[in-house]
Amino acid sequence: MRHSSSAARVSYDKRFAVAGRWRLFETLCLLFLLVGCKPAALTSDQALELRGVVQLKDDQLRFQPCFDTGWWPLIDDTADGSVQRFYRQLGAGGLPVYMEFIAAQADAQNRVRVSELQVAGGTESTCFFDLSNVSFRAASTSPYWVADIQENGVRVQSVEPLGSYSFPVSRQAPEGTSTEGVSAGGRSNGALSREQTFASVVSAKGIPEFKIALKPGRCIDPENGTLLNFRASMLLYGNEYIGCARQGKPLRIWSAVFINSVPVIPKRY
Repeated sequence: MRHSSSAARVSYDKRFAVAGRWRLFETLCLLFLLVGCKPAALTSDQALELRGVVQLKDDQLRFQPCFDTGWWPLIDDTADGSVQRFYRQLGAGGLPVYMEFIAAQADAQNRVRVSELQVAGGTESTCFFDLSNVSFRAASTSPYWVADIQENGVRVQSVEPLGSYSFPVSRQAPEGTSTEGVSAGGRSNGALSREQTFASVVSAKGIPEFKIALKPGRCIDPENGTLLNFRASMLLYGNEYIGCARQGKPLRIWSAVFINSVPVIPKRY
């Protein structure tokens, strides 16, 4: 009787395992039908905005996208070798350095080819910085201040003068241009506008209590060597402050997919 019960249990376990594998197979087939085998819209020379950490290992640069575990060989194809240069400046002891850049898809050798470095500085934890609620963030470490800029308002944290300040602001177009067609992120027809200026109302002394001008261009913090892609000039209660800035971006999740057997890292929101 005991032998019969044991045999029945083994038979049931086998049937359960087979059924489980069959359900898994059905699920994979359904996912395959929904996703498709290869998105034809992507091309081998498509430029992507990528962010993650870069590391030099065995004399080879490699890249790991934010929120991923895989590493891709990286080719520094920038005009001035800036990926190599900033990694050597910021990657003390061979540690990974956070970077954002424009790159082509991985080639047949599974390499990511970088054409333009935009941001450098930070660690893996920088991937968790969420700037989705601001148009720009400007800052400096000497003296310390941070300005989070939105389309209609700005919040400044400063040590000189000490405190936190909020101002309603309006965006002013550079001379000879118009604000029409330019979004809060500072883009016009898909490209960054030449300059972004945000100012508060004019005070009784005839000058705004707050004003900040952001100009596209490489900006390096003199204290920590961090690279950002805007130069910032801020006027706060009549005092001028110089710093660097970057555009606000949502917390993105990168994942690897395969296009014609080549790993590609597309951006997803």
